[in-house]
Amino acid sequence: MAMLFCSRSVPAQQPARSVGSATVQGVVIDVQSGRRIANARATVAGSGVVRVTDDSGRFVLDSVPSGNQTLQVRAIGFRPSDQALSLTDGERVTLRVEMLAIPVRLDTVRTRASSHDIQGYQQRRNARIGTYFDRDEIAAMKVFDPTEVLRHALNVRVDFSPGAPSVLTGPGVHPKCAPDLWVDGRYRRGVSVGEMNNFIPLDQIEHIEIYTDPYSVPGQFVNFKPGGKPTCGAVIVWTAPPPKKAAPPSR
Repeated sequence: MAMLFCSRSVPAQQPARSVGSATVQGVVIDVQSGRRIANARATVAGSGVVRVTDDSGRFVLDSVPSGNQTLQVRAIGFRPSDQALSLTDGERVTLRVEMLAIPVRLDTVRTRASSHDIQGYQQRRNARIGTYFDRDEIAAMKVFDPTEVLRHALNVRVDFSPGAPSVLTGPGVHPKCAPDLWVDGRYRRGVSVGEMNNFIPLDQIEHIEIYTDPYSVPGQFVNFKPGGKPTCGAVIVWTAPPPKKAAPPSR
């Protein structure tokens, strides 16, 4: 079977917008401090209607389709919020969306990448076997969550359904399946790629590597399943090192 080579990222094709007559409006609040959250992204899943909250944390989504819908709100530094809605034509719904801040700490999942790891990353990127994004490329995407970065890679499908997003990889006609998640060189057993939104702040990501089939995953990141079947793909995240603690003043 041929190996997948990818030299540049291609944005995933966006679904056609569904137009309706309902309106969803509201305010986004930090549940712990009570302050309103500006620049949060609000959307009704699958509608193509997206708005960013203003300085007072307010948003208005118009032309929303009727029926059972899901309001999705994303803000940097906060856990994703998904809320089920049942809308009728012409209805106007006002909501209060409460978001929980993510602790800015990765002590339980981070190991400092060695110089060998960093060199290996550059070698793999130069080989163009997978898809690679560094900090500057991620910042240019203007996304809110790590999983949104993955939508800019070939052969990756991200389903932003309620709960943790579902991330599947697979080239062409091959069945798509869930890739393994690695953080700073460690395999995150039992943690799906979609769950990384809950514990990896976007601004702490230095590099992301994406391999979408078993034949492109580097050997050190192949995790064999029961029966000897290899992983179907891998998402490898490298984070920034923790800030150095200031030395105590000398006496």
